[in-house]
Amino acid sequence: MPKSTATALEFPTDGSASALRRTSAEADFPWLAKTVCYIEVRNGEVRQPGRYIAELREAARRAVAGESQLIAVWPGQWRSDAFLVDTPELLAQAVKA
Repeated sequence: MPKSTATALEFPTDGSASALRRTSAEADFPWLAKTVCYIEVRNGEVRQPGRYIAELREAARRAVAGESQLIAVWPGQWRSDAFLVDTPELLAQAVKA
């Protein structure tokens, strides 16, 4: 899993991260679409789970356990939207974690 040298992001746990849309607001979020990119914030580090399903499965498992926070970037035709994965259990179901 590639590791960023950038400063780690901090996400408020009180629900005030309003700059990001939330996966719970999307009826049919495309969890496994090849164009969706995931970013994991864990232990003060920002990482991108690899393209292998096993790596995404482990990231989903950690998010469900509250060990990390995930962001999903869903590209559109004219812009990309970043989503706070506030329903990691749905991602875990999709990857069968």
